[in-house]
Amino acid sequence: MITGLRLIVDKLISHPRNVFLIDGLGAFLTAFFLIVIPLVFSNVFGMPETVPGYLSLVASIYAAYSFCCYFFIRTNWRPYLKAIVIANIIYCCLTIALVIF
Repeated sequence: MITGLRLIVDKLISHPRNVFLIDGLGAFLTAFFLIVIPLVFSNVFGMPETVPGYLSLVASIYAAYSFCCYFFIRTNWRPYLKAIVIANIIYCCLTIALVIF
């Protein structure tokens, strides 16, 4: 288990741009499931119908940003990575606040 995790970490260290690809895929899946889950389970989903839509829109923007960074940023990728890290932290805090509210 630790050996496999170490291989993944080594791969990300040797190709740090892949973090943008992973983040973009995660944001895309988040946006997709924020649209599908409330539609399928609308009777048990406790949020107003607009909230998942807005969260999905934000996740879609993050996905587009990460994919653009992956495909177009070749050098000096650190400030772009810091930006998406901060944006993801804000998104997590916003989502937690909305779930609690």
